[in-house]
Amino acid sequence: MTFDIKDKIFQILPLVSKPSRYIGSEINAVVKDKESVRLNWALCFPDAYEVGMSHIGIKILYEILNSRPEIWAQRAFAPWRDMEEKLRAHNLPLYALEGFTPLAEMDVVAFTLQYELSYSNVLNMLDLAGIPLYAKDRGPSHPLVIAGGPCALSPEPLADFIDAFDTGDSEESVLEISDVLLDFKKKGVNDRAVLLDALSKIEGVYVPAHFEVSRCPDGKIKAIKNIAGGADKIKRRVVQDIDSAPFPVRPPVPYMAAVHNRVQLEISRGCPRGCRFCQAGYVYRPARERSPERLMTLAESAVSSTGYDEISLSSLSAGDYSCLLSLVKGLMDTYGQRRISVSLPSLRVGTLTPEICREIGRVRKTGFTIAPEAGTQRLRDVINKNITEDALMETASAVFSSGWNLIKLYFMVGLPTETDEDLRGIIDLSRKVLNTGRNARGQSVGGARPAHRPGSAGVNVGVSVFVPKAHTPFQRMGQIPVAEMRRKKEILGGALGRKPFAMKTGLAEMSALESAFARGGRELGAALHNAWKKGARFDGWTEEFKWQTWRDAFHDAGLDVEAEAARGFAPDEILPWSHIDCGVTDRFFKKEMEKALRGEASPGCLEKCLACGLGCKDGKDSPLSLPLSPPAVGGIKGGGLVENSAKSLPARLRIKYSKLMPLAMLSHTEMMTLFFRAISRAGLPVAFSEGFNPHPKFSFGPALAVGIESEAEILDMELSYAIDLKTAANALNLVLPSGVRVFEARYLSPKEAPAGVGITQFEYEAEVPAGADAVATIEAFLAKDSAVVSRISDKGTKEIDVRAMVQNLRIKDNGRTLSPGPSPSSGRGLGEDELKGGKTVVFTLSESGGKSAKPFEAVQAIFGLSREESRAARIKRLRMY
Repeated sequence: MTFDIKDKIFQILPLVSKPSRYIGSEINAVVKDKESVRLNWALCFPDAYEVGMSHIGIKILYEILNSRPEIWAQRAFAPWRDMEEKLRAHNLPLYALEGFTPLAEMDVVAFTLQYELSYSNVLNMLDLAGIPLYAKDRGPSHPLVIAGGPCALSPEPLADFIDAFDTGDSEESVLEISDVLLDFKKKGVNDRAVLLDALSKIEGVYVPAHFEVSRCPDGKIKAIKNIAGGADKIKRRVVQDIDSAPFPVRPPVPYMAAVHNRVQLEISRGCPRGCRFCQAGYVYRPARERSPERLMTLAESAVSSTGYDEISLSSLSAGDYSCLLSLVKGLMDTYGQRRISVSLPSLRVGTLTPEICREIGRVRKTGFTIAPEAGTQRLRDVINKNITEDALMETASAVFSSGWNLIKLYFMVGLPTETDEDLRGIIDLSRKVLNTGRNARGQSVGGARPAHRPGSAGVNVGVSVFVPKAHTPFQRMGQIPVAEMRRKKEILGGALGRKPFAMKTGLAEMSALESAFARGGRELGAALHNAWKKGARFDGWTEEFKWQTWRDAFHDAGLDVEAEAARGFAPDEILPWSHIDCGVTDRFFKKEMEKALRGEASPGCLEKCLACGLGCKDGKDSPLSLPLSPPAVGGIKGGGLVENSAKSLPARLRIKYSKLMPLAMLSHTEMMTLFFRAISRAGLPVAFSEGFNPHPKFSFGPALAVGIESEAEILDMELSYAIDLKTAANALNLVLPSGVRVFEARYLSPKEAPAGVGITQFEYEAEVPAGADAVATIEAFLAKDSAVVSRISDKGTKEIDVRAMVQNLRIKDNGRTLSPGPSPSSGRGLGEDELKGGKTVVFTLSESGGKSAKPFEAVQAIFGLSREESRAARIKRLRMY
């Protein structure tokens, strides 16, 4: 069945956008022998592939689960609307990428919940898989449906649809869950209720069916009780020692452009600062670090296995990492010569130094993001963002003076106690950062001349709406109305929405929906189901978000979405998530809320323990002590490059390669990325351009349409020095994925033109459609004076006459040209007896009158196919002239 699904999937992929989302087969993807696997996991991310493949959590679980030979973890993502349409039209189920295994055939279907606006995709993925949406409707034959991630700590809107939630860090619990399932399978136990009872005994696992929510006459929650005999509180799981915890060093490498296309190194988990709006700062406590030595080892393995040209140091507060400068210097000393850069996420003001700027700017300027969050000191004290304006200007000056010409600033509107004066503070602060940058661009750092002309500084401003979240000091506060969100954004847009600024902001209505679900109860499940039935998908994407759909869905469930978003909770009210213990006490959150309303800031964990409930220091005045001290980092040899033993001079290398299924589904740009990473993994000494953002010196042949195979692709690359041709080809073939193979390599003379220059003719072969008479079809086509097809694009429909462009049309089996009229040599046309058995036609496409045709269009005209049928045809490029 699985193989049939794969064949059918590849028939529809040419008809959808970005087919590389759905082909799997990435470098480092894990494929196992099905017969040796005892437990199958589907790690599902309820968003588009390029978003999910950027998430570090799913990569961690993928590596942990697949480290066990008897467990196979595969990945699945939400299909875009066009792919969903094709799956439903062809009655095909949603499948996992590694083995094209239908999700319904898995033992576990596990969702990562990063964002409330992905909930409609959870339901859609279950439905596409043929799995009942409601947990109560699933039986022994259905997979266990679980969910984790930060949204699992406020899980009630999804409680009716999920069998079990895994709250907190999952590195240990996923294997404990696996062991329970393996034991049940070994014993032949097939009772779902008994299984859920066993899983509920694992620390951090919440089974919604075991809990009952009772309400008072006014609708407020009266109690949340465990009716299965267990504890009434679910304690969040915490991995105390992340330095020894597993971390992915061979993650699957996407072919398409993911949101984060780089090596991700989690240098620390948790945040010691205590910003009152930030859920992650509380639900990932306590702050824990990985050692620099461990990170250097992880970096070497990850770079070698992926070919990425950037290392991102991932953390909620990278600037607070105790060995940051030492680590950055060690990474740059090791990888700078290989043109591999280091980037940092949003940095806290005051933690960025000129030394760090200089280090990470040695290869390329990867961008700086600073998040003041609020425009005035008063409001920053309210939200406990302990930074000053002077510190912000010092940071901006350090960045601009070190050669950067752009800083991104992030702010929120709608924060508690915010006034219009605070909005004007955002405008003033942005202007001051811009002026600081313009002044700094004329300065030098350490006596060095500035890398760019003075006055070229730029500031991008991102503005989001504050969304009160569970497990934060602001969890009991409601959100401002949608109309007020719009008004505040208009004030900022009037000043920052034009040059020299660039302002980005999302839809106010999306923030309202996020707020409703972020602090909602089980009653929101009905609204979610209604919205999904009405077509809600990808609600986190502006172009897909449908506000009226959601308003109607809530109304049909007897709710008002804006009222749910604006809802506040009384100080003594039981919250919908009160049975989930994140480790920080409600008493602490209330105390911090009171301080916020008084405009009082609190020290961070590194300064003083405030007894939040985690017990790091049991409320003593001594700060949280992170167990690291800056060591001497570095000395790890950057490997991989083929040595220049003969002291050769620079050279231009041309390779010829084939591109077959499944990689025929990659675009031209995706093939460029594939080869750059392969060349990096192979260690070929490719030369780079100079300047602000160096790129490898490549030159590809003419682009090949997505879905077409080829045995005639070419790529030129400039090498820093010549190497043995056989060594180059073998090194590439060792690291290239299945479907791409180098079959020729040679050096170009100085006078030879780059790849693709002067090529005007292309020879293709195409399979004859089932049931078609090849001879009659070709004769009919060649007898035509014109053959017009419609080319549909974003610009409209255009008529293309392909007849004159199609030349040398023939049946492949005998290789003889079938042309209209008598053959010049025999005085007659080719007879049918000479063409029997032909299953493939060959033709040449040439320009005609300055116009060209696509091979799909030629096949459409030759065989009289529909546009969709021609896109699904099997076509291969044979030669280029």
